Amino acid sequence: MYRLWVAGVAAMLCLALSVEAVEGASTTTLGSNISWDSGAEQARAGRGAVVKIPGWKTTSTMTAVRYGTPGFPTRAEARASFGERNLFYCGRNTAGSVASQRIPIRGRNRLIDQSRLVLRLTVRIGSNSTDGDSGRMIVWYIDRAGRVIGQAPTKAVSATGGKMLKLKRFAAVPPGTRSLRVNLKGTGTPGTDCDVFFDNVSVRLIRRKG
Repeated sequence: MYRLWVAGVAAMLCLALSVEAVEGASTTTLGSNISWDSGAEQARAGRGAVVKIPGWKTTSTMTAVRYGTPGFPTRAEARASFGERNLFYCGRNTAGSVASQRIPIRGRNRLIDQSRLVLRLTVRIGSNSTDGDSGRMIVWYIDRAGRVIGQAPTKAVSATGGKMLKLKRFAAVPPGTRSLRVNLKGTGTPGTDCDVFFDNVSVRLIRRKG
């Protein structure tokens, strides 16, 4: 009888832990970076050829390139800006390109609809161009029906001399938001390379104080 009781208790504990794990997995974590592959490290980056970046949808020539490739930010810059091996690159011979990622928000509807969540964005953006190429990150707020109900853009960055500048932004999450779409947008000059770089994308949901 005792063995049966112990076995029953163990089974109940396992079930409770399993339910907890499932619920935890279905709820978006607050305070942590919820973007996927925020530095294009999952891509098989080369030296400028267009490659797929897992977890991101890309347009035109957006690709991943290794730090230290001639004409791109150096490995020393990677260390200075806390980058790893790769970065996002707008691309060759293009007027612009975009890397886009959709991030669903799960289990936070009540906090969102009570206007109690804030978005904390950080990203590194750089450009070694002097002909006006620029980049910015834009986060779109999406409702349950897939409609855009707002946006939170960073300022545009250009002509940094190959340095990766850190941009920050805090923005309220509007009621009705059920997912986010992160866009890394590079804008260049037609007929030339779009020398804009992105790295260290961070998207965090923070509970509003008070």
